[in-house]
Amino acid sequence: MPYYSYTKEGSLKEKTECAPTNGYYFLPLYEKGEYVLKVHPPAGWSFEPSEVNLIVDGSTDQCSTGQDINFAFNGFGITGKVITAGQKQGPSGVSVQLINEKGVTRNTVTSIGGDFHFTPVIPGKYTVKASHPRWALDPSQAVVQVKEGNTVLSTGVLAVRGYDVRGSVTSYGSPVVNVHILLYSKEESPKFRVEGCMTALLQGVPDAPICYSVTDSSGEFSFGLVPAGEYRLMALANPPGQPKISYNVKPEFVSFSVLHDSLFIRDTFEVTGFTVKGKVVTASSGPPMVGVRVLLDDKPVGNTDSQGYYTLTALKPGTYIVKFQHEQCELDSIQVRVLGGGQVSVPEARVARWRVCGAVAPPASRDLIIAPDRPGLAKIMVKSDGDNEGKLGDPI
Repeated sequence: MPYYSYTKEGSLKEKTECAPTNGYYFLPLYEKGEYVLKVHPPAGWSFEPSEVNLIVDGSTDQCSTGQDINFAFNGFGITGKVITAGQKQGPSGVSVQLINEKGVTRNTVTSIGGDFHFTPVIPGKYTVKASHPRWALDPSQAVVQVKEGNTVLSTGVLAVRGYDVRGSVTSYGSPVVNVHILLYSKEESPKFRVEGCMTALLQGVPDAPICYSVTDSSGEFSFGLVPAGEYRLMALANPPGQPKISYNVKPEFVSFSVLHDSLFIRDTFEVTGFTVKGKVVTASSGPPMVGVRVLLDDKPVGNTDSQGYYTLTALKPGTYIVKFQHEQCELDSIQVRVLGGGQVSVPEARVARWRVCGAVAPPASRDLIIAPDRPGLAKIMVKSDGDNEGKLGDPI
């Protein structure tokens, strides 16, 4: 084992080796002055003290008076590494415990790359355990026997299976709830499995995602355990179970890498607009109205289809007035509300008044009363138009 003497300024002056049988060393110092004696043991070996400050004056110092300067050996070292599964390196911040046969525990934390060490350690049998509050480790412990010299744990005896990945979906500064986020791997056959997400089949999902997560009330989604690798995310524009709404989402995909730490992708997706669907019917629980002209803020946007549905596209959060026009009836306008969080209110539109036409014979101008056949409905008075061959005019 080498021993070194340095000047006070740190320049190497002399070095020597200790005797292999009794550990004795001899280090010549030819000049008076201030020195620092240091022992340089193998990595993990522990000596106390590790260095000694020495002032050589030729008369009163330890060397001049024949006193030994000793370094006491405290023990060997245990070194190891917590790796990321499938990788050669690992994360910092993993707690590692060293437990001897009497149950006495010592603690340390991994440094960058996943390295850790314990020293001094006397010969004996020990258990090494690794843990982290968010990450799952497997294997998470190993048994080691210290005999003579340093003990190095084999790579892979302690490994982090994966890391949590989180992100958020917003719309004009507000969190969007219930957005389905799909996770895809860039590897065709990933070696390690993603956990902490949902795997139930979804309708209308492109390709084959590994799994998916759904944004909560804070607009955040999470994947609990994602192994190291290359991935991409996609937000599902049409949320399952919500036929009345779909999202205009940017970007289409978000690519990311997982290596040795948790990942939070802030503002992962932005909902830039909402597409909502409404319906027009003749009456409550009545058949749909086909071909109704739809106006959004007095601008035509289309007609209802064969099922009575219409679509309003690219809406931003706010309140909109929707009006309807049809040659056979009148319909009251409705108010559509779109909130930034994705909540939509689209009342069902219903016919308010039907247009009734008839003729009076012989043609003449006269007052007519139309009486409903159901109680609770008011009578309607109309005037016939004598100039129109006796046809009834509009209600008054």
